Amino acid sequence: MNSATRLKLFCAVSPGLEALLQQDLSAIAEAKHVRLVLGGCEVQVDPVGVWGVVLRSRLTESARVRIGAFSARTFDELTAGMAKLPWAAWLPRCSTPEVRVSCTKSKLWHSGAVQERVQAQVHARLSDAKQPNSFHPPAARVYVRIDHDAVRVSVDASGELLHRRGERTAVGRAPMRETLAAAVVLAAALPAGAHVWDPFCGSGTMLLEAGRMAGVGVRPREGGYAFELWPNHAPDAYAAWLAADAAVTDAAVTDAALTEAAAAMPTLYGCDHDAKELEGARLNLENAGLLAHTTLRACDFSEMAAEVPAGATIVSNLPYGRRADVGDVFRRFGRLLAKRKDLDVWLVLGHASHADALRIPPKAALNLRNGGLRVGLYHRPAARA
Repeated sequence: MNSATRLKLFCAVSPGLEALLQQDLSAIAEAKHVRLVLGGCEVQVDPVGVWGVVLRSRLTESARVRIGAFSARTFDELTAGMAKLPWAAWLPRCSTPEVRVSCTKSKLWHSGAVQERVQAQVHARLSDAKQPNSFHPPAARVYVRIDHDAVRVSVDASGELLHRRGERTAVGRAPMRETLAAAVVLAAALPAGAHVWDPFCGSGTMLLEAGRMAGVGVRPREGGYAFELWPNHAPDAYAAWLAADAAVTDAAVTDAALTEAAAAMPTLYGCDHDAKELEGARLNLENAGLLAHTTLRACDFSEMAAEVPAGATIVSNLPYGRRADVGDVFRRFGRLLAKRKDLDVWLVLGHASHADALRIPPKAALNLRNGGLRVGLYHRPAARA
């Protein structure tokens, strides 16, 4: 694919996080003209931009490239439009992609019938005349959206959902999705060199995201990404791009640069009463290269509070749902927060009544979903000195 090629990339995000995703993508050098749309953001990129967005965005759940758009009110028009799309550039020959269809207020309202015709067209374009029965299992995903007879066709760029980064190998009893934790950290707008405390850290997801969002390079996951299977993918250029990002040479890294990078990294504090959970956090932070910046304690939050400096930021996912029978813990934590008005507090809570128990403002800064549950992000600013 020519480096001058301009592509439209749609980045999907969990409901309620679209504005934060726009902020996340706008900070990525390879992303241009970030536009907020329903369910996520659209970004103008070149081929390298696809790599940059997929590997650098901390909030994107999945990404897909628009490969065509046309109007269709009949199945004949749909078939004709599909026949003009450059399938061979995006899907491996003899592959059988999974086709996902959504139809809204369109003459072509039957998604199953649309899916059949798209699959037939892809099969016809990707078949090998010499080996007619050589089709492989699905190795790609195609999205077809028909809205008021306007057809948009996209191809998956990310593969497995991007919150599965491969950095968190130890998962606790009630883990928070990595992308949601990243959204909390982004909302908290941590300054360079911030002190960050998670008093209920579990397997360390919130701390991991706080450290990674400070800019610790790109880390491709094992198993790779869907764009690596595209026939137009340039593996040598991709490998060189990854190497350039990871390169550390004496000429490139000066003492001043190292000092600046160290100053930008947050200092992380985490505690949990469950020693097994905390060992998982230790492993995850070590895998992410963040353990040197972290202090972990297997203890009650009250035992660590004195170590957390004034002006620190709390980011935490407190118990809710079946985990919420912890009234005494909430009351004790609320008394601690009342004493530590110097702390900037960002908490994910299952209900506004929990905010009352914690003596923090009961209006959610963001309404979210975690594990199918409706939760809110609540903020209590630090008191001014």
